[in-house]
Amino acid sequence: HPLYLILYLTLFFLFYFPLMVEEEKKLQEAFPEEYANYQAQVPRFLPNFRISTNLFSGFSWKTVQENREWAGMLMILILWGILLFRVSRG
Repeated sequence: HPLYLILYLTLFFLFYFPLMVEEEKKLQEAFPEEYANYQAQVPRFLPNFRISTNLFSGFSWKTVQENREWAGMLMILILWGILLFRVSRG
């Protein structure tokens, strides 16, 4: 529904955007040179799809487990399941 998209974008820019700006200030203070380099290479919102040869060194389940990324993936799957369940029920 288009109203949900409008509501989402409004809430995003009202709440999350100021938080992003504040976090950027903290990172600039903590890591001035490194964060400036990062900002020069990484867009704030839209991903950059330029192909980089050193970006991907391979996938490793061990790395996923060590970095506890599995917890985030599990939460995403649970939330998608809830969303699909709600949508399917009308």
